[in-house]
Amino acid sequence: MLTMSEILALAHHHQREIRQRAFESLFDILSTHELVLTSVYETLIQDHLTMDRLRRFPHPMAERHLDNEIDDQAVEQMMTVAEANYGIAQEYFRLKARLLGLPKLELFDQYAPLNDTLPICSFNRSQQMVLEAFSAFSPRLGALAHEFFARRWIDAEVRAGKRGGAFCASPAPVLHPYVLLNYTDNLRDMMTLAHELGHAMHGCLARKQTLFNYDPPLTMAETASVFGEFLVFEHLTRTEKDPQVQLALICGKIEDTCATVFRQNVLTRFEQAVFEQRRRGRLAPEAICQAWIEANGRYYGDAVELTEGYRWGWSYIPHFIHTRFYCYSYVFGQLLVLSLYRQYKEEGAAFVPHYIRLLEAGASDSPEALLKPLGVDFHDQAFWQRGFDEIRNLVERAQELALQKT
Repeated sequence: MLTMSEILALAHHHQREIRQRAFESLFDILSTHELVLTSVYETLIQDHLTMDRLRRFPHPMAERHLDNEIDDQAVEQMMTVAEANYGIAQEYFRLKARLLGLPKLELFDQYAPLNDTLPICSFNRSQQMVLEAFSAFSPRLGALAHEFFARRWIDAEVRAGKRGGAFCASPAPVLHPYVLLNYTDNLRDMMTLAHELGHAMHGCLARKQTLFNYDPPLTMAETASVFGEFLVFEHLTRTEKDPQVQLALICGKIEDTCATVFRQNVLTRFEQAVFEQRRRGRLAPEAICQAWIEANGRYYGDAVELTEGYRWGWSYIPHFIHTRFYCYSYVFGQLLVLSLYRQYKEEGAAFVPHYIRLLEAGASDSPEALLKPLGVDFHDQAFWQRGFDEIRNLVERAQELALQKT
C-alpha cells in the first residue's frame, strides 16, 4: 500500500507501465469517495461565498488580492496572457513525445524522465557552481552566499529523523536566515540549493527593514529564489559540454516552469468556474469534474491525452481546501522573475543595482511601487509576455538540442 505522495512520485518513473498504473490507481481510489469529496468542497465554497457576502468583498478572489497587495486588473491581465501562450507548452509536449518515441503524450507521460544522462553532483561541486553564478551576477550576492557556506548556516545533510523537503527560514530582521534541504548528490538538488539561497539573499538584504515590513507578500516572495535558480541554471548549461545533459537540464527546467506558470493558471481558472457555478446553485460531482476537464483541456489542447480518471484530478489539490485562490500567486511570482531575468539579459550590469535595491526594500511598499524603479508595469500585457518569451526561448533551445540527438 502506497501513500498519495509515493503514488504521485511515480509520475517521474522511467517505466511507462508503472506511471500509468500509478495514475489509474490514484484516480480509481479518489472516484470511490466522490460523495465525500464533492460535499466537502462544495461546503467550503459556500462558506467562502457567505463570508464574502458578510464582509462585503466584491468577488471570491478579492480577499486573496488584498493579502497579495495586488488588484483585479493586474491579475486578470496576467492570466489572460498566460492563456494566450498555452501553445508554448503544447509545442514542448509534442517535442517530448518525439523524444520519448511516442505518437502523443498521455497525461502520465508529462513528467517522464528523458534519459539517465544527468551526472552525479557532489555538494562541494554545487557550492562552487552556485557561488560562481551568484558572484558573476553581483559580487555582493556572491560574498553573502559564501558566508552561508563558511558559517554553516545551511543544513544539507540527509539523516534519520530530519524533516524532508527544503526551505529557508528568515525569522526576523535581527537574525540571519537559515537554509534547510536534503542534498542527495544530483543536479536537481543544486537547483534547490540555489532556490533556497535566493530566499536567504532576500532575507539578508532586507534586514534594514522593520519586523512589520520585512516579509514580502506572496506575489514578491519568490523574486530572489527563482532568480537565483535561473542564474545557476544558465551557468550550468553554459559550462556543461554534453548536449544530452544540456537537453535533460533544459527539459527539466521547462517542465518545472510549465507546472508553476501554466498549470497554476489552470487551477485558478477552475476555481473561478466552480465558484461562479455555486453562486447559481448546488454543485453535483459531474459539474465539478467537467469544470476541471474544461480548464485543463484548454491548456493541454490536442498535445496531451487526458485520461478518463483525471476528471477527479481536482480532488487532491490541497490549495483548493486550505488556501483558496492561492495558486495565481505562483504564476505571478514565476512570471515576474522570468520577465525580470529577460530584462537583465537585455540590460546587463545596469540592471543589477536596481534589482539589489528591490530586494533591500523587503515589503516596505506595495509590489507596484517597489517594481516601478525597474520600469515594470504589471498592468501592461507586454510585461507579462516578456516572461513567456523567455519560456519560448527555452523550448527553442530544447528543439535545437533534440535535432543534434537525432
